Amino acid sequence: MSAIVLANGAWRDRGLPIEGADAYEGRGLVYQNEFVYWFNHYEEDGYDGPTFDIPDGTIVVGGGLASIDVVKIVNLELYTRALRGRGIEVDIVDMEIKGIPKILEIHGVTPEELDVKGCTLYYRRRKEDMPLASADDPTPEQLAKLEGARVKIMDRVVRKYLVKFEELSLPVETLVEGDRLTGIRFQKTEVVDGRVRGLEGTEFDARASMVISSIGSIPRPIEGIPTKGELYHYDSWDTGEVHGLPGVFGLGNVLTGKGNIRDSRANAIEIIEKVVAAYLGVGEPPEETSRDASAEVEAIAEQASAAKPMTVDAMKALGSRIDARHEAIGYTDFESWIASHT
Repeated sequence: MSAIVLANGAWRDRGLPIEGADAYEGRGLVYQNEFVYWFNHYEEDGYDGPTFDIPDGTIVVGGGLASIDVVKIVNLELYTRALRGRGIEVDIVDMEIKGIPKILEIHGVTPEELDVKGCTLYYRRRKEDMPLASADDPTPEQLAKLEGARVKIMDRVVRKYLVKFEELSLPVETLVEGDRLTGIRFQKTEVVDGRVRGLEGTEFDARASMVISSIGSIPRPIEGIPTKGELYHYDSWDTGEVHGLPGVFGLGNVLTGKGNIRDSRANAIEIIEKVVAAYLGVGEPPEETSRDASAEVEAIAEQASAAKPMTVDAMKALGSRIDARHEAIGYTDFESWIASHT
């Protein structure tokens, strides 16, 4: 073959950066990928994966796009459960689309009446530093707009899903009772020249029966693929060339380390064009294809963002079509499918 392209994504959770914390996984500590997988599949017939009983007051440590999904899941589940306790059944997809306050209003219930504490997201940087909107090499004016957009996005998450948010909070120590994790000790921080600095004497404790770590994902090790730290070892971050393996390239979030679909898709297009042009000797020069790819991705993103969101019925219909297709081809889950087809 002429080239091998690694597009296997980043499926392994990055560890909570506290010494000894992993000893409490499954005993108060939960990682995002397993948690999100449970949420997406637990209602399926025959589901036999991990199960979670989400306690009120759950803590989420994160700050990126994945952590937004996690805090949404936590509060959607908590408020659905609280409403069910009052004999009110709601569609969780409908709640996600309309927002928790709107669904409560429809049923004549206030958040105060339900007495749900909800989850809190702790982030070591500022709200405007959250990687919820990005651009390559932004000008000062563009950066200011990006920071404003990030604040608006997070404020909307707080309003729509009743999430609490604590910025400038770095996890530094586990809180333990017996053999279980019961919370996290945080230290307040400041961001100086883009770097996070802990502030001595500002430590505070946050108690919770469940702590969800959502600080990113990294590639799973593959036998024969060299690693450098927690990532694969690349000779070039521009082309994704893997160190010591001519003709092997990485692309998407296995290279970028970003869970953002748009960023991963753009990187995949760019890397593939470079592989074709520089390695196989066909296609346009790399710089030109990179610009073309970026323009194409921007156009797709603009078109998608301008479109009306899918209705609940449309989403259910799409889900039914996906389920039917999975049944037709014998698909059950990702790991089994990969194991039987590679």
